[in-house]
Amino acid sequence: MEKGSRGPAVNLILAILAVYAREVVDTSLHGIDCDGIYGDTGVHWMRNLQNLAELEVDGGCGPQTREYLKERYHFDFEAAARAMGGTNVFVQPDGTEIIWSPNLVAKPRLSKY
Repeated sequence: MEKGSRGPAVNLILAILAVYAREVVDTSLHGIDCDGIYGDTGVHWMRNLQNLAELEVDGGCGPQTREYLKERYHFDFEAAARAMGGTNVFVQPDGTEIIWSPNLVAKPRLSKY
């Protein structure tokens, strides 16, 4: 999941980042809005989290970061996204977009903008 990703599952990551930001800066003035869009503020806090956790700092939410979130916050993104439902657009590192829903039976459509 990279900048520009959108949908209900994105709010899950934004909510975890808001919890993290409150821990780090001890304030609710972190600027994270759970609006379903993974934008500059989400990327900023993800980079901050990755740096502090000594992960690869790319601002995305790849496998290594998701595993860290599972260990540190007991947050399983894949399970939560499946349970949440809805349709999401996940931007990939190469710029392609995967349209994903837990209800999809067919292979997700790939599009590049």
